[in-house]
Amino acid sequence: MISATIHAALHALRETWIYIIFLYIAFQIVYRQWFAPLHDIPGPWLARHTRLWKLCSYATGRYNNIARELHAKYGPLVRIAPGDFSATGVDALRTIYSAGSGFTKSNWYRASQAANPRIASLFTIRDEKWHGTLRRKYAHAFSMTALLEQEQYVDSTSRVFLEKMDAFARTHEVIDFGLWLRYYAFDVIGELTFAKRLGFIEGRENMRDILKAIDIHFLYSSLAGVYWQFHPIMIKVLTLFKLGSTEIMRFASEETALRLSEKEDSGHQDFLSRFVNQHKANPTAFTEDEIRRGCLSNITAGSDTTAISLRAIFYHMLKRPSTYSKLRAEIDALTAEGKISVPVTYKETLAMPYFQAVLKEALRCHSATGFPLERVTPPEGATINAHFLPHGTVVGINSWVIHNDPTIFGEDVDVFRPERWLVSEAQYRIMDRSFFAFGGGSRTCIGKNISLMEMSKLVPEIVKSYDLTLANPKEEWKTYTHFFVRQEGFMVRLSPRAA
Repeated sequence: MISATIHAALHALRETWIYIIFLYIAFQIVYRQWFAPLHDIPGPWLARHTRLWKLCSYATGRYNNIARELHAKYGPLVRIAPGDFSATGVDALRTIYSAGSGFTKSNWYRASQAANPRIASLFTIRDEKWHGTLRRKYAHAFSMTALLEQEQYVDSTSRVFLEKMDAFARTHEVIDFGLWLRYYAFDVIGELTFAKRLGFIEGRENMRDILKAIDIHFLYSSLAGVYWQFHPIMIKVLTLFKLGSTEIMRFASEETALRLSEKEDSGHQDFLSRFVNQHKANPTAFTEDEIRRGCLSNITAGSDTTAISLRAIFYHMLKRPSTYSKLRAEIDALTAEGKISVPVTYKETLAMPYFQAVLKEALRCHSATGFPLERVTPPEGATINAHFLPHGTVVGINSWVIHNDPTIFGEDVDVFRPERWLVSEAQYRIMDRSFFAFGGGSRTCIGKNISLMEMSKLVPEIVKSYDLTLANPKEEWKTYTHFFVRQEGFMVRLSPRAA
């Protein structure tokens, strides 16, 4: 009898809890739908109630295009998760990313850092003062003076790469040009960082593990950042199974230890030498860990971004062959005038107006990043696209959205047209203020000029020396977005330049 009574009471209690949970969920749905602050900002219904919509959208690998569709449907400010919005427009860009705006990076970036929150990179640091301090430590190595001293390393790798292309061209071979451009970008950043190529062009198989590690790292961090609270646990699992950035960190650590063991200055002008010299001058001001982190950031962030941009330049030119011909004509004319060296210098490419337009347009049409660069509103809040967002609101701009805004770049935004940049200075400035391929404000990519130099030196050498044609001109390549918008299927037939 007592047992039956207890059983009945437990059953009633269980039903009561079910009702309470049901009522709580119903209340949350009603509140968020009609009464919560910012409830009037449009977006997908599920995104109003849970971050699952954002997670699933990121997991599709096509969020760069989903973002464009969202803004085309809902307008300049769109909800992508509770308290999380995607924005676009010149004013929004200036408000969020201007230096001193008070906006800080969101918790999404936590999933890109190590398990120890006290160890961070320029990319992952959310505290602005800490970021400013660390950026100043690295700034000298990324200065224009240092950049020009490192140009020799780009030339060295370019020679090896062009020898490989010569071999393919002699047999008119169809190659995965996108993959080879990735090998080139990795070997260049290896030589810039460690004064030696990583071995991709030569075909050193053991280095391919680094490619897998970087792919895993960005796949993981792009998704884990949505539910960043679980990152401290998940990163330990990845480390246990030696997945993600562990292999890259091991490589950077070995190179750092080797260079630190050298009693005399090697005389190299690579990043590692510069970092080591800073450390030896003041070990507490520039630690061994900061040496390793600087090298690691170069490899992870400075390789794929350049490879993606190089692919974009060549792919769009080959899809519209007239641009390839125009660029070649500019190179030939400047060569005849004695204004281009062999190999071409970075300084000389800055005086090539059509090439600079091609470069800018390719990065507009296919930016390396396809996620919003999320920021958190400052204590006083901020007004974005006529909506006041209180402190703690997450908002970001996606380069794929703002770069395809017809009010900024014209109605033909879907067309690769370098000539759009060859306009009056006033028109150019309007577009340039919205150019977001390298981020903005104090968080602009510190390696921006390194990447531009690599691209500026390789593209003219390829264009003047080879005839490139798409192996399958009617087919579009495939892209996969896990923060970076990587491309696959860029098959090209390479031939010597016709007389």
